[in-house]
Amino acid sequence: MLKSLAPKLVIGALGIGSVTAGTVYAFLPNKYSHYLSSKGRILLTKGSSKFEDLKNKYASEGDGLLITINEKEIPKNELTKEQLETWCLANSNNTFTNTKDKNYQRVSAWCTEPKSIKDYIDNSKTVLNDEEVNAGDHPNKTDWEAKKDEYSKLKTNDLLIKAISSSAETGEDIAATNLDQASKLRAWCKHSKEKHFKHEEDPRFLKYLKWCTK
Repeated sequence: MLKSLAPKLVIGALGIGSVTAGTVYAFLPNKYSHYLSSKGRILLTKGSSKFEDLKNKYASEGDGLLITINEKEIPKNELTKEQLETWCLANSNNTFTNTKDKNYQRVSAWCTEPKSIKDYIDNSKTVLNDEEVNAGDHPNKTDWEAKKDEYSKLKTNDLLIKAISSSAETGEDIAATNLDQASKLRAWCKHSKEKHFKHEEDPRFLKYLKWCTK
């Protein structure tokens, strides 16, 4: 009831001549599609070939973000491209509330044109140089040392990273007291920046913001 009255209240307060489409729009329910568009995210449309790519990402990264069809969660290795496309088209215009909404997170992860974490951040943050140097000081040495020191003071586990070995993550998190070299942070950042950006609350994304940008 209140939502339906909102445009009328705006018109009543400002007068018909003062009301623009944007004014009324601000009071209307936001949709996933509207929010994603405002963040530069592009929803896939019917027939897009990129559903195949996202189906494959679902198979490898779907843990915690499985979609439900006919009241059944679809396991990572059982989702078809056709199922994903149908689900996305049915859910992309749900009402957006916040980025913690699990259904929004699924739409963000599996129904938009794939982006890497680095590409999503773009110019909103300064990404630290994660390349190693052969001689002399690292160009971001001060920043990386500050990050290492901050890591060593962590009191919880939610921002711990994994060690990188042969371009892959090991199974163990690096304890706060065990991060003895800033190069370990750089290695993790370099490994993570090309990973699939799923949504704003994704643990890897939040860790990347914390340790790899300023």
